[in-house]
Amino acid sequence: MSIQLDDIDIKILNHLQQNARLNHKELGDRLHKAPTTIYTRITKLEKAGLIKGYVALLNQKKIHLGQTVYTHVQLKNHSEETMQQFENAINNMPEVMECYHLTGDYDFLLRIVVKDIETYHQFLVNNLFRVGLVAKMDSAVVMRESKRVTAFELRPDQFIQD
Repeated sequence: MSIQLDDIDIKILNHLQQNARLNHKELGDRLHKAPTTIYTRITKLEKAGLIKGYVALLNQKKIHLGQTVYTHVQLKNHSEETMQQFENAINNMPEVMECYHLTGDYDFLLRIVVKDIETYHQFLVNNLFRVGLVAKMDSAVVMRESKRVTAFELRPDQFIQD
């Protein structure tokens, strides 16, 4: 479904990406629009699939999940069945926060979040290796996070229809 976005829609999306707890009145005040207008536009954006959901961003360290590891995975074979089995297994592992199917030497890139390196080791032995589909893997342990953003920078020219 294609949707035409105007400047107000883009401003609503930008505000909600920064603070999804803003209510319709607060957003309306910031954008000089009535709360009902804001409600209607947000509903339209949700129905069009531009807004997938609303979340709280947690501090990893304060919930004792301070270690992030990026893991490249190469599978034993590249059949559709193997790929699907791997993705199904990964979807049932809460430590895997993100999974990307790649081109290149490795088939997948995983972002794994755990308490510490020992917990990562346990995850590999008890979860990832038990799937039985991994031929090779390579891990990159995050030593320090320098930047993390969750908001896309939206501009009106991104939504001009040809």
